[in-house]
Amino acid sequence: MQTETRTPPAQDIETVQISGHQVRLRRDVYSEPIINALVKGSYESGELHVVPRLFGAGDRVVEVGCALGCVSMQAATTVGPENFLGFEANPEMIDDAKFNFAMNGLPIRVENAVLKNQVCWAGPNSFVDFHIHKDFWASSLVPIPGTVKTASVPTLCLERELRAFGANALICDIEGGEIELLSLADLTGINKILMEIHYWAGREAINKLIRKLVFDGFSINFDTSFGSIVTLHRGLTPS
Repeated sequence: MQTETRTPPAQDIETVQISGHQVRLRRDVYSEPIINALVKGSYESGELHVVPRLFGAGDRVVEVGCALGCVSMQAATTVGPENFLGFEANPEMIDDAKFNFAMNGLPIRVENAVLKNQVCWAGPNSFVDFHIHKDFWASSLVPIPGTVKTASVPTLCLERELRAFGANALICDIEGGEIELLSLADLTGINKILMEIHYWAGREAINKLIRKLVFDGFSINFDTSFGSIVTLHRGLTPS
């Protein structure tokens, strides 16, 4: 993996260190719960702990739901930036993620799009409303109390993007959207999944999704699954 020169943050930019990477702390933009999670180091701590244990050399990883890019940077550091591709639905997060990538010298590619499985995708040049929450981690396709604005976001086909990138691994943390995205998805070629589940979006639907993935040949990796973090793999081990 090529070593990149890190760009030091300007003196007037406050940063925190998350899993060995510098992350800009925007106190004037991020909500108090998010600021507290970043300062305490609990932000995405579960996924950050699992990534280097699940992924490794030879993996090509697609992440759906990059947000600030903390998990993205951990994954890209683990497998190489050239083997990572990220998607983020919230257009207001893209520049923040790219800033963090540049600050850490990581040439990571991230695109602003809502991914849909091939059954639900409306085709090229289609858009969908994405509802931005005051706590950006609660933003989703469904408006909920705390939504502050709605953006029209382009959609892409999950299966097409996975095949085009040659991905064998998937990270998914999209605030309940995992149900709609993965329940009808064709995950041929994917042999590792790191997913945060959200029971508040529907426990029955989540259980049905897990059964579908098992039926498709995935096993739950109990060595690296805990709480709402679920890892799955095909074969006897996630090698």
